[in-house]
Order: sequence, then structure tokens, then C-alpha cells
Amino acid sequence: MSQTQWVNSGFLFLFGKNSPSDLTEPELVTQLSDPSEDAKAARIRLFEWFRNPESDTYEPAKIPPFYGDGFGEYNSLPQVDLAVTKTQYQWLKKWAEGNFTAERVDVCKSFDKLSPPEQAEALTIAPLEECLGGPFHPGIELTWPLRNKIMWKEKFRLKVLPEGEQPQDDFGYWLEPKIAVGDDGPLDGSGPGSLTRWLGVPWQTDEASCLSGYDPSTYLPLPSFWAARVPNQVLSKDSFERLTDPNLNIAQRLKHFDYRQDWLRDLGSQYQSRINNMVKKWYQLGIVAQDPVTVSDENKYLPSTLWIESERADFEQPDPSFEQVLRAENPEEQVIPKAQEMVDSVARTVPEERPKQKRPLFKRDER
Repeated sequence: MSQTQWVNSGFLFLFGKNSPSDLTEPELVTQLSDPSEDAKAARIRLFEWFRNPESDTYEPAKIPPFYGDGFGEYNSLPQVDLAVTKTQYQWLKKWAEGNFTAERVDVCKSFDKLSPPEQAEALTIAPLEECLGGPFHPGIELTWPLRNKIMWKEKFRLKVLPEGEQPQDDFGYWLEPKIAVGDDGPLDGSGPGSLTRWLGVPWQTDEASCLSGYDPSTYLPLPSFWAARVPNQVLSKDSFERLTDPNLNIAQRLKHFDYRQDWLRDLGSQYQSRINNMVKKWYQLGIVAQDPVTVSDENKYLPSTLWIESERADFEQPDPSFEQVLRAENPEEQVIPKAQEMVDSVARTVPEERPKQKRPLFKRDER
């Protein structure tokens, strides 16, 4: 959850750098890694913040702050928000009770050093590490069918149709539940297209629809859908340039660190315009990547590593608001050329030169 600070500003407030609940902060990690009675109150407090996956109560203030399977179709049901899995919840419960060891387990072995059975297991696990684990909401991700046992032959192994047999597509005019999840239904055996036929078409429209904070009256833009895969708010290259300037006072640098911009800001906010722009211009969006630049921060208010929006399409016209920032922060006459030189020196290189885009001018009802 702390790493999600780089793709959602709500997570930045709750679990990011300088938050009392930053789960990567060394002192907090030390306290939560202590199985003794002295640290039990802190462990219980965090454990009780997590949503119980077997609860029948709607608890929107609990974590993780992600939307669940039922969001959009139902209100005030526990399925509206995501919970950790039953297995994860039991692990957390044992941890809260002090039933754990604080010794670190060596899991970072080289693949070549694994035994053949371990290599086979690693090949099974590796593709799953990049999967979206929830919510199962039809769009860019494999959806609710995966929750049904009828799809599976054994652990991590789909029930695959015999060689040469094609999946059935026609199940009558009405796809009733007893057909959908029953024997000889669409989930009873998988072949080419069986998984992807549940996805959104085209994928770009769903990618531009999976946002965060659908209730704009809330304090934070939470919950989120899949911020790690579809960023909500990001640390821009401009913010990065200013917050890494050692000549700027720490208070101003922290403003730039905390200032996150919408990842989809170049596509507009009016729904129909945004999804159509996404289909045509998805390749112009930035990619959130870790930057190796070490941040100079004697006060330790800034993290040692940063994840910034890189490779966003450049524009033909300069950003006048950023020029205003540069003039406000530096009285030198040549500040803008110098700043551009700094940006170019730290910007991630693009393999092929892309043409610059015109800045989008949206109508009032599209912002």
C-alpha cells in the first residue's frame, strides 16, 4: 500500500512518505516486526483496520482502499469494497496475535540455483505476480469466472478443453446463472478465447474508465480500482525537476513532492471524449518508472528513490504555468533555459524521437 503512493494521491496521504502509517518507515517496521506483548497493541490496531473478507457488514473506512466486485452495481454491501483474501486475513490474524517469526526468509535466489521442482514452481508463480487479483470487474482484467471452481482442473491449472475442441459460444437467448456456472456452460472448460471473451472491447475504453474517488465529495480520491496498473495521480517530470533542486528550500520542495497530477489529464475528463481520446492517443500517456537519481535531503522528508511519470508526450507549446513556477522560485533572468537544461539532463531517454503534440484545449464541459 505504501508503494501505491506513486500512482494515487490518496495512498500518498495514508501510507506514503511522511505519513505516520508509512509501512516502509524503519521505526514502524521495527515495531510491527516485534512479536512481543509490548508491540501487540500496534499490531492489533493495524490488523483491525483491515476488512474481514467474511464480514457481512459494509465498512468503507477499512482497508485496503480499493473498489470491490460489487462497485457500480450495488450500494452499501461488503462486496462494494475489496478485502484481502481469506488466507491473507488469517496470516494477518496470526501476525497480530504474535504468532510469527521476525527472521527474514531468503527468497531472492537466482533461478539457476533452484532445484528442478523449485524451478517448475517458480515458473507457475512468475506469471501470477503480474496478475490483477481483484476486483474482478469486466474490462482489462480477467473477471468473475475465475472465482468459480468449475473452471479449474487443479491448483493454478485451468480445465482445458481437449485438443482440437473449440469453445462453445452460443448458450441460448438468455444466459441464466444455472447455465453460466453449470456443467457444459461457458466456464466448463477453456480453449482459445474463453478467458478474453469476458474483457472490455476495445481495452482502451476500460483503461480510461478505471479511476479513483468516484465520489468527488470525499476528502481523498479513494477508493481506487487498479492504481498500480492504471495510475490515477502521478508525480510528473516537472515536479521531479523542482523537488530535486538542492537550491530550493525544503518546504517548497515538499510542495512539489506532494503535488500529483492526473495520469489521464491530456485526454480530458468528460467521459465520452476521454475514452475516445484514449483509443486514439493511449501511446502518448506517461509510464511510471523508478528513477535512479539520488535525492539530496538532509532533513529526510523526501524518499531515497522516486517513481516518476516518464515518456509522456511532449508538447509544441511551453507550459506557461510552469514558467510562472520557475520565475517564482528563482529570480535569475535565465532561469527557464537553465531549468529546461536540468529537465533534459534527468529525463528518461526515449528510444525513438516522437513528434511533439499540440496542447489539448478542452471545452468547459470536458474538464
